[in-house]
Amino acid sequence: MSQFSKNIKYLRESAGLSQAKFAKGFGVNRDNIASYERGSEPKVEFLTKVVNFYHITIEELLNADLEVICEENLKKSKKSEKPKENGGYLAGKVAAKVAANSCQEPINTFKSDSDPILSTHIYKIQLDEIKSLSAENAILKKENAELKAENANLIAELDDCKDNLGKTGTEG
Repeated sequence: MSQFSKNIKYLRESAGLSQAKFAKGFGVNRDNIASYERGSEPKVEFLTKVVNFYHITIEELLNADLEVICEENLKKSKKSEKPKENGGYLAGKVAAKVAANSCQEPINTFKSDSDPILSTHIYKIQLDEIKSLSAENAILKKENAELKAENANLIAELDDCKDNLGKTGTEG
């Protein structure tokens, strides 16, 4: 597994997102994320979106071990108890290049309001998903109404057939 694959998986998991939700946030599909996490070469457009969102260089995304950097700096920040810029835990040479939203506390202690950038991004993903589900729900409601109408018509036809059969049976 390449360092890029490990970094993509780490960034996704540290945000607490499924492959599908992470993919949606960057305008690709879940299969793309799954293949990137397995080692496939990413498209330049995807790399650009990720580095712009996390404020890192392509070199760092492809070659730096973001998980190790984040863990080390999380330990340092807990010892120093200094305020963390935007909730991030990067320090040293990488700190100037990597925004705080690329390193998060472990998921079980992560509070989305501690990182407004990531919080907003996750909110937008969730809002898009709600809109998508609402649209899908509206379509399903329409289909349901159409099926109910069709069902009512079929029941009426069946009743007519029974009536006609009953009339034919009493005439003979």
